[in-house]
Amino acid sequence: MNQSRTYVPFSYKIMIPYLLLIMLTEIFIGSYTYTRLSNSSSVLTELNMKMTFQQITNNILYQLQDVQQISDSLFQSTEIQKYLDSEEAPFDIYIITRDQLLPLLAAPLQSTRNNIQIMLYVKNEKYQEVFKDLKGNIQEKAYNLLYFSRIENEEWFKQLTVKKQDNQWLQVDTDLEQHNISLIRKLISFNDYQTEIGYLRISIRLEELFQSLNSVRVGEHSIVQVKDKTTSNILYQVNTSGEEKINEPYLTVKHDIPGTRYGLEILVSDQYFLMEAQDIRNVTLTVCIASFLIMLFIGILVARLSNRRMKKIISYVRSLRSGEFRKRILISGHDEFAQIAVAFNETASNIDHLIQTVYLQKINVKEAELEALQAQINPHFLYNTLSSINSLANMGETDKVSAMVTGLAKFYRLTLNDGRIMIPLVNELEQVKSYIEIQKIKYANRFDTFIEVEPELLECEVIKLILQPFVENALKYAWHVDRLTVKIVGRRVGDHIFISVIDNGIGIHRDRIREINSNQLMISSCGISNVNDRIRLRYGDDYGVKVSSFYGGGTTVLLILPYEQPKTGIKDIRKMRGEDA
Repeated sequence: MNQSRTYVPFSYKIMIPYLLLIMLTEIFIGSYTYTRLSNSSSVLTELNMKMTFQQITNNILYQLQDVQQISDSLFQSTEIQKYLDSEEAPFDIYIITRDQLLPLLAAPLQSTRNNIQIMLYVKNEKYQEVFKDLKGNIQEKAYNLLYFSRIENEEWFKQLTVKKQDNQWLQVDTDLEQHNISLIRKLISFNDYQTEIGYLRISIRLEELFQSLNSVRVGEHSIVQVKDKTTSNILYQVNTSGEEKINEPYLTVKHDIPGTRYGLEILVSDQYFLMEAQDIRNVTLTVCIASFLIMLFIGILVARLSNRRMKKIISYVRSLRSGEFRKRILISGHDEFAQIAVAFNETASNIDHLIQTVYLQKINVKEAELEALQAQINPHFLYNTLSSINSLANMGETDKVSAMVTGLAKFYRLTLNDGRIMIPLVNELEQVKSYIEIQKIKYANRFDTFIEVEPELLECEVIKLILQPFVENALKYAWHVDRLTVKIVGRRVGDHIFISVIDNGIGIHRDRIREINSNQLMISSCGISNVNDRIRLRYGDDYGVKVSSFYGGGTTVLLILPYEQPKTGIKDIRKMRGEDA
C-alpha cells in the first residue's frame, strides 16, 4: 500500500457528517413533524369515525336482517295461515299444534346463531297455549304460542294500533326491563289480506344485537351509543372512558341505521384531541433533547461506531474459522479498517485455494479407490468360470463348453460397457441373466431364478456388477436343498431404490450377520464388502448393503441406492445394446 497518502483516522472522518446530521435533525423535527402530525390528527380521526360507523352499521344491519328473515318466513308461511284459520275439533287442533304448528315455529331457530324468542299471538283460541318464559329473560332460543287476548289491552299494543305501526322494532312489555328489543308484526289472512289472524313478536337481547359496538374504539375518551330518534332515549351504550358521563366539551357525530327509528352517535371528548397534540409535542421535545445529548456524548458514539466495524471484521474472522472461506470484507478507504480488510481477503483467498486443491486431490484418490475395487470383480469371476470350462472340457462336454464360452462372451460384452462404471439397471440385470445361464450349465439346471423389477427403474444408472456377486454367493454357500431358488426384486420408495437378492438356502448365523452388517467381516475380496464399499464411495454412507437371514430359512441381501431421474429411455438403452425397440 502507498504510505505517502495522508492517514485520516476513521473516528474523525465520521464525526463531521454526524454533527451536521444532528443539526439538521433539530431543525427538521422541531418544525416539520409537529406541524405535519398536528394537521393530520383531525383528518385521521374523522376518517376513523367514518370507517367505524360503516363497520357498526353493517354488523347491526346483519343482525337485524337475520331476525327479519325469520319474521318473513313465518309471515309468508301458507301452512301457518292455514292452521290459524282452522276450525277443526279440539283434539285435531291439539294434533295440528303438536305435529305441525310448533315445528314450524321451531325450524327458524335453527338457522340463527343468536338467542331469540318467538311469540305467536293467535286469535283462534281453540289452540292450547304453549310457552316457556313470559318475562323476557332470553337465555336460549325459544318459541311461545299465546292468545291474542294477552296483549290486546296492553297500553303498548294500543299505541301500536293507534299509530298503525307494523313490522317495527320496539321495546314493549318487559323489553325495557330485560334489556331486549322486539320486532312486532301483524299477521293477516291471505284470503282477503285484511283480516287479522294474530301477531308475531320476535325478541332479542340488546347485547347480542349490538355486540359489535363492544369491539369498536375511537380513542380512550369516547362513547358509542344507539339512540331512539323519536324519543331521544338511549337504547344501548358503550363508554370507553370508564366514567358515567363524558367530560364536556365533546364532538358528536351521528349516523342513522337504515330502516329503523334508531341512530348511532359517537361522542369524542376534546380531551382526546388535546392528548394527541400533547403527545406530538412531547415526542418532538424528546427528540430534540436526545439530539443534544448525542452532541454531548459524540465522542462515545464515534467510539461505538468504530467498534461496529471492528465487530464486523471479527464476525468475518469467526466465519473463516468456521470454514466459510469465500466471504470477503468490502471496506473502502485508506484507514486501518481498510488495511485489515485487504489482509483478511488475501488470507481467505489463499486458504480457499489451498483447500480446493486438497479437495480435488481427495476426489481423485476416491475415484482411484473405486476403480481399484471395480477391477477386483472381473478377474474373480473370470477365474471361476474358466475353471468350470476346464472341468467340462476334461469331461468331454463340448456342447456345454461352447454354451459357457458364449455366455461368458456376452457377460463381458455387457461388463466392459465402453469402460464406463455406471450402466443402466436393465444392463446389470442382463449381466446377471448371462451369469445365471452359465451357472445353470454348471449345476445342471438345479436352481430357479426370478426377477421382478419395477419398469421405471430399468432406465436408472447403477454401478455395474453389484448383483452378480450376491447371486454367486447364494449358489456357492446357500445350497442345502435339492432345488435352490434365487429371486431378485427391485422397487422404488421415495428417493431410494431398494434391490433385494433373496434365496431359500441354509441362511447365516445371527452373530455372523451382525459382523457382516457392521463391516467387521470380509466375506471375500469380491463379495459383500466390495459391493458395499463401491456403493458408499459412489453415493455416501447413507447407502450400501444390508444382510438379513434366518438360519435354515434363507437369506436376503438388500442394496440401497439413490433414485435419480434417468437420462436415457428404454428405447435408447435397447438401441445401444443392438436390440429392437
